[in-house]
Amino acid sequence: NILDQLASLYGGHEHVWIAGYSQGAVMSVAVALRGTDELLAGAFVVAGYPPRPLYTDDEGAMSLPSNWSAAVIERKRKTKIYFYTGELDRVLPISESFCRFKRVVDRYGLDPANYRFWSKTGYCHYPGDH
Repeated sequence: NILDQLASLYGGHEHVWIAGYSQGAVMSVAVALRGTDELLAGAFVVAGYPPRPLYTDDEGAMSLPSNWSAAVIERKRKTKIYFYTGELDRVLPISESFCRFKRVVDRYGLDPANYRFWSKTGYCHYPGDH
């Protein structure tokens, strides 16, 4: 797959960062946490939300895959994820993105030193959307 090709090109999965904005952010976090058993260097999630299979409105933060070994779970806990959104984002408000992401990182047991939440004062999801 493309992650394995990038890992081969750049010296291992631990050197591959994934990033995305809006729907790309949704895909980035899904790939970083569930799309591979390998530990990636990290993910930048800009104006996104946690998708299935990470979170559902009915069940909240989903459990880790039952077929993961203890070694895979320990690797995933070292995942670095940086979340960023505009303070005035009405498409994916902080209450619907950061709060849900926090539940996901807690469920996955991510080290608090490896994730951050930032918002930009006065910024929306789309330029000029006030």
